[in-house]
Amino acid sequence: MTSHPSISDQKSRLRHLALERRASLTDSERLEASRRIGGTVAHLFSTEFANHPQAIVAGYWPIRDEIDPRPAMTALEQAGYSLALPVIAGDSLHFHRYRTGDMLVKGRFNTREPAADSPIVTPAFVLVPLVAFDGQCQRLGYGAGFYDRMLAGFGAARPLTLGLAYECQCLPELPVDGHDQPLDLVVTESDLRRRRI
Repeated sequence: MTSHPSISDQKSRLRHLALERRASLTDSERLEASRRIGGTVAHLFSTEFANHPQAIVAGYWPIRDEIDPRPAMTALEQAGYSLALPVIAGDSLHFHRYRTGDMLVKGRFNTREPAADSPIVTPAFVLVPLVAFDGQCQRLGYGAGFYDRMLAGFGAARPLTLGLAYECQCLPELPVDGHDQPLDLVVTESDLRRRRI
């Protein structure tokens, strides 16, 4: 009798594959991808989301070889949007107010985050890092579940989520657990995908 790998094992295998693909990109490819994605995000907020000019947009501080969201964040801040960055507290993820140039402290996983006493805010939009995604905008993260728990906690008031990724991180289909939270959109250097509801 053949046993099928668990969802956890499947995710682990796909995570390894996607991280290998991401690591194979050159520095110039990463830089160009971040620039293009920043342009696409800025365009979305100047057209499709233009009726939310004072909204708070949560970004993230890139680690490893993730897409760098800072070009997008800079463009949004210049357009009048307020920014936030995630802060990990225990098993929870909160967003704290951030302005370009603010002093940041070292957080878990070697990221940078606002100081714990900076104001906690509620974003209307969240730029989300990821390890892999599929055509249904399902997301595979590093496995700790911070973003899934955070998004689930919003319930019906969930912010709109934009995953930022390299095109090479797209996989045909991801295994899904009951707690997995899909993204609304995924932006890569060459495409914009929307979740089909």
